[in-house]
Amino acid sequence: MSEIPVIDLIREVRDAFNSHDIEKILSMTAEDSVWTTSSGIFRGKAEVRRYLVWFFDGIKNFTLHEIGIGTVAKDRWGVSEYYVTGTVDKKPVEFPGYSTYEFDESNKMKSKKIIFDRLGLAEMIVDDIVSKKVVHTVAKKVQEGLD
Repeated sequence: MSEIPVIDLIREVRDAFNSHDIEKILSMTAEDSVWTTSSGIFRGKAEVRRYLVWFFDGIKNFTLHEIGIGTVAKDRWGVSEYYVTGTVDKKPVEFPGYSTYEFDESNKMKSKKIIFDRLGLAEMIVDDIVSKKVVHTVAKKVQEGLD
C-alpha cells in the first residue's frame, strides 16, 4: 500500500458520500470492486454506479456521522461506525450503520460492505395501517426470538 493511510481514504469516501458525489466515490473504487449491501451485491463500477444512483435517490439529504469506534484500520482494511441522517419519502430518518473496506495497492476500494438496520428504517418510514402492521409484526417476532 502506498503512503496514504487507510483511515484517510475511508474519511475521503465518507466526505464524498456526504456530498453525494457519485463520480468522486467511483474514482476511489477499483474496476473489479465488489460492494455487498442489504440491497444486494454489486460487482464492478457500472453496478456500483447503479446502486449509488438508486441509493441517493431513495435517501435525500443523506449524511454520515462518525460515532462509537469511529474509523479504525489495519493494513489495507478498515471499519467505520456511523449513524445516518436523511429523509425517506419526506420523513426524517436516523439509523446506525457500519461499513467495512478493503483497499488495493492503488488505494482503490476493492470491497465495501454496508450494514445497517433495515427493519428500524422501515419502522420510521411506513405510514399506512397495513404496512405498519406488517413491520410491527416482523419486529415483534424478531424481539420474541431475543427473549
